Amino acid sequence: MCHAWQGSSGRGTITSVSSARAERFPMPIRLKKLIGTLLLVGFVVVYAVLATAYASLYLAESAAYVHLFYFLTTGILWVVPAMFVIKWMEGARRS
Repeated sequence: MCHAWQGSSGRGTITSVSSARAERFPMPIRLKKLIGTLLLVGFVVVYAVLATAYASLYLAESAAYVHLFYFLTTGILWVVPAMFVIKWMEGARRS
């Protein structure tokens, strides 16, 4: 990985070239939101299909409280990866 040396005083910091490039050429917010939206929709669809398939295969004969616990857990669990995508979509706001 390439690094760039930056600093105005005698004490510089090392930053990656890719982050320096990202600061000079930021991705337009509309493009970020489009990519993030497509990622979220695709992820939720795949996640829902996999969670339901797992429940159908392995929990078919289980008690109702097992189904309730499983679907409550998996219904909330998708939020964690979605949170990272949403934070990326928002990005750094210009002031």
